Amino acid sequence: MQLDRRVRKTERKEHESNSCAARGELTKREKQVLRAMATGAGAKEVAQQLRISIRTVHFHLSGAYRCLKATSLLHALYAANIIKLCDAESL
Repeated sequence: MQLDRRVRKTERKEHESNSCAARGELTKREKQVLRAMATGAGAKEVAQQLRISIRTVHFHLSGAYRCLKATSLLHALYAANIIKLCDAESL
């Protein structure tokens, strides 16, 4: 249990070092999740569509929120559209 927590904490730190500020853009998966959410699908539908867990959907959403400095899905979709990360038709 203790080792599992340490591994997750290390993975989080690694993800943060690969954050938007470090790499300069959203990951491919963060973009996919945002595009899918823009169609009105919920986290469960997005998870099924992308064949990932619901928790992973939320993980990618929070990464996108951090990168876009967004506080909500609507704010993230607006910011992504403004900087042309998502197609306007999918919003």
